Amino acid sequence: MSVNNAYIEEVDRYLRGDMSREERAEFEAQIEKNPELKELHEFTRDTQAALEINELGALKQQLQQTEDRLRKKNNRYPWVKIAASLLIVITLGFVIYQFSKPNYDQLYDEYYRPYPNIVSPTNRSSEQNSLDAYQLLERGETDKALTKLYATSVANDTVTFYLGQALLAKGKYEEAIAKFKSIAPQSTFFEPAQWYESLAYLQTDDQEKLLLKLDQIINSQSSYAQRAKKIKEGL
Repeated sequence: MSVNNAYIEEVDRYLRGDMSREERAEFEAQIEKNPELKELHEFTRDTQAALEINELGALKQQLQQTEDRLRKKNNRYPWVKIAASLLIVITLGFVIYQFSKPNYDQLYDEYYRPYPNIVSPTNRSSEQNSLDAYQLLERGETDKALTKLYATSVANDTVTFYLGQALLAKGKYEEAIAKFKSIAPQSTFFEPAQWYESLAYLQTDDQEKLLLKLDQIINSQSSYAQRAKKIKEGL
């Protein structure tokens, strides 16, 4: 491998944030010591800045300006211009990929709303020490709600569904999915369980199961079908 190719790979690693703190410091020091590579140092810095503000248009413009500056330099180090061109291609490909990826967290935040407490809604006169698991969950006291739900001697779809709700709120997505999947089709909670299962998949890396679940909801024509369709369109 030539020195030039090795350097290009190092710049690529730098841009992607794959270097350790020590490697980054060493690499930046190396660039600063070499005047002919100063343009490339500025290129990486400006590219990172454009990435941070999340403006693809501004990044493309910055890359083009950098390439134009490098083309006007003398030809003592032609490989620098070649490296810049390669980095432009690499960086644009990486950034376009990042911009084209669905933002699962954003979709989750947009569509997730806790399911209402339809079992025993709280009222102003409810005392703290008399609250049941559903009332605690309604108030956002998830840990206490989980303790009571796990301690209940009754095993039915209501308990299972609200356990899934509590686990989802705690970020225990795989456990929540297991609870939602166990809800029987004839249950009152079947449709919402399907919906919240799909939301839980947004927080896992299993896109195949997410798409399958969304299609099931869409095809079922349930009350969640339109929302499932919009999520699918956002992927």
